[in-house]
Amino acid sequence: PQYGALPSGEPQTTRCTNSLPYIVLLLLALACAFQHLCYEGPIPMQKEIQKELNISNTKYTLLFSFYSMPNIILPLFAGFLADKIGRRPTLIAYTILLVFGQLLFALGISAKTFTLCAIGRLVFGIGAEAFLIVIIESLAHWNYSFLSLSLAIKTSSLRIGSIINDIMLPYVYTQTHSLNLCFWIVFCMAIGCLACVTAFIFIDSCAESDTNLQLARDQVSFGAIFGFSKWFWLLSVYVGVFYMAMNSFNATASGHLQKRFGFDVRVAGYLICIPLFLIIVLNPVFGWTLTKINRHSLISFLASFGLMGNFLFLSSLTATSRTSTYLFMGLHGLLCSLFMTAYWPCIRFIVPKEMTTTAYGLCFCIQDAFLFLGPLLSGLVIDGTSTNQSGFFWATVLFAGYAFLAAAVGGLIFFWDYFTEKKLC
Repeated sequence: PQYGALPSGEPQTTRCTNSLPYIVLLLLALACAFQHLCYEGPIPMQKEIQKELNISNTKYTLLFSFYSMPNIILPLFAGFLADKIGRRPTLIAYTILLVFGQLLFALGISAKTFTLCAIGRLVFGIGAEAFLIVIIESLAHWNYSFLSLSLAIKTSSLRIGSIINDIMLPYVYTQTHSLNLCFWIVFCMAIGCLACVTAFIFIDSCAESDTNLQLARDQVSFGAIFGFSKWFWLLSVYVGVFYMAMNSFNATASGHLQKRFGFDVRVAGYLICIPLFLIIVLNPVFGWTLTKINRHSLISFLASFGLMGNFLFLSSLTATSRTSTYLFMGLHGLLCSLFMTAYWPCIRFIVPKEMTTTAYGLCFCIQDAFLFLGPLLSGLVIDGTSTNQSGFFWATVLFAGYAFLAAAVGGLIFFWDYFTEKKLC
């Protein structure tokens, strides 16, 4: 098999202009921004959702675990389907699923029914993770010559969605005191995602020959995943543990900042925006740099080690150390940006080109197994240690433990690669 090469069925540009890859990048980045705004919708409104639905911290974190639960298995099949039948039909189907899931969540908020909200997050998760898998493959297909940069821009667009969410929803709520309105606005963002995907599919269908695509699909075999190298499995566990640390904190960040340090909902939302803003700005810079220096495993290892130290720094703060939270949030954004830009292109370099989407799907499965467990454990720790700084001190220690595991796996990958094949360092 060929690794790290252009996929067969590369866009046939006889009817295209040279600007099309950039238009595709813009459309897919906008779609990702809308999708991630929907995913993170509950985060800045944690206290308000818990009050409206009368639920505990554990039940609130279940909204994120329900999102991840089906994706322990489904992204593998979603990626295989995209490789086998094509990205266009699968991408539109996954987008419709995430729109429907967001509709159910908004209806659940309006009806003050936790069960309907949980079902909505479940359906949304089925569509949203598969959606991201096909988006990554589409970017790799159209923008392979600047893959690290295009994936970095994609990640930045996700954080743009987060920033809009963290500023917009608290503002709307403070002006209207209507949680229902907040999440119907989020549903409109899901419709925007569908519009961007529809435009991309039109461009993709005009630019590419179905005959060429079918030649590549004929080479796809589900059994080929068992032939993936050790690097793929190590990298998949690595990203799972790192994202477990990062997302477990992100899911409870608003409550953490409000209850432990005494910030109100709007200021907490602004603080959450600090790492998101840094990711938006730094990802393209780091992505461009990595295309030049190609030190993926080293950079990601340093980022995971730094994340552990940053969580230990947060655990050392007292309720009166409010200004130090700004430093923590800034370092959090810097370290997460380094990891994201260093890690995601690696999968493309180590799997057969015709199995790219399947590989990303399997990686997402492993990642979501960790993401299902992480927020659930942190919610239990917060509820079980509520007498100590609202429970968030021990949750922060738990996040540092997750980051330590990520640093251990990252160190193994770096040193093993450096002294053997030098595929990633």
